[in-house]
Amino acid sequence: MTHRHDLAVPLLLSLLVGCSRTSVTPAPQNTDSNKSPPIQAVKKSTPPPPTKSDPPLTKIPTRKENPEVIKNKESGIIHGVIRWEGTEPSPPTPRLRIDSTTHGISQTAVWLVSGKRTIPASTEPISLVVEQGEYRPHVVLAQRGNSVELGTIDERADFQASGAATFSETLKRGNKRRFPLSSPGLIEVRSQLQPKRTPAYIWVLDGSPGAISGTEGRFRLPPVPPGDYELVGMRTGTPGNPCRRAACRC
Repeated sequence: MTHRHDLAVPLLLSLLVGCSRTSVTPAPQNTDSNKSPPIQAVKKSTPPPPTKSDPPLTKIPTRKENPEVIKNKESGIIHGVIRWEGTEPSPPTPRLRIDSTTHGISQTAVWLVSGKRTIPASTEPISLVVEQGEYRPHVVLAQRGNSVELGTIDERADFQASGAATFSETLKRGNKRRFPLSSPGLIEVRSQLQPKRTPAYIWVLDGSPGAISGTEGRFRLPPVPPGDYELVGMRTGTPGNPCRRAACRC
């Protein structure tokens, strides 16, 4: 818009200068022989009233950016909604829950793949337990250097891990076991005792801010310093295992 405004100024000035340089010829005096007929007033026409077939005018709502950034002088907070696009899978998978209002997908891991690594490893381990025949939580984030603590509320459960970390453990109710998470990447935990049990997934990040989307697909990352970032959303256990990326600036 600024470029167009700058062009309009010289064009306007040239028109004004051209008018000032044009010589003015006096108009001839009217005589009785060359009198013009009197000018009749033109009756203004009114537009026809709208018919019932005319569609009503509606205001088009402005679509918010997704993800959005809340900024201040020192940092920015990135938040948004992970939405399902296209036709929902049929039959639906047990763990794929799409909110009917926001079309948001819960239990989706979101993290930054660019920018400064700002999140240190916590001294508290993340927890993965078996309750009522299911791994809980289904998806969890951790930082490299953390550890995972296994346990079970059921009488007996096993944990068979592969990927960024490998371990195999069978526990009875009340027993617990910890394993270090020294490499970034995805860990899949399955059961040999219950092969049909839905796996659990542990995303191990290398200092990148991350979050897990809630029931409406909404997520909110911790504050990050000003800069350009690339955001990744990954849903495990979904057909095609889709990965989505978005760029944002804080």
